[in-house]
Amino acid sequence: MAAHPTFAAAFARELACPGCGQRGLLPLDAHRAECPACDSELEVTDVLCPECGRINPSDAHLCITCNTGLWRSCPNCNTRSWAGATTCPRCKHHLDPLGRLLERHVDVHTQHAVRTDELVHGKQLDSWAAKHVLEEMQVLEAKRLAQIEDDKRQNQIENRRLVFGSLILTAIFSVACVGVSAFLVFAR
Repeated sequence: MAAHPTFAAAFARELACPGCGQRGLLPLDAHRAECPACDSELEVTDVLCPECGRINPSDAHLCITCNTGLWRSCPNCNTRSWAGATTCPRCKHHLDPLGRLLERHVDVHTQHAVRTDELVHGKQLDSWAAKHVLEEMQVLEAKRLAQIEDDKRQNQIENRRLVFGSLILTAIFSVACVGVSAFLVFAR
């Protein structure tokens, strides 16, 4: 780990890699960025935005540049974690990254629709923009639902493996008990 840049350093992509000197670091977690060229890591004192890579003050809740939320709560145990995390640091619950992207997508398009509405049509609804946003949201929702279904299938497979393993262990234990009982009966 090298120096500890603060939010005054702007974006992770503008920082030089401590290993190879190349610019363009990518956020790994709230306080670490990685060089895609040599896999070196750089520790950051403040909080990295998972969306744009902006280094934000450590007490920030939203990114200074893109307004993305920097933190979120685990739906399972309510632990606060970095918004870019895919699993909860406490309970290891799978955090839906598509859900975070959907929230960001809705925010951006809501702001865009409001600006379009005010600039082009006064206070009238821009039906093309609304339809476009709806289509994009439907695609994101379809991806999110597919990920949920895939997670369910994986959980079912894991549950079946556990049940099958339990049945095998129970059968082995039962056979061992019968064998010991038979040995004790015939040993007398």
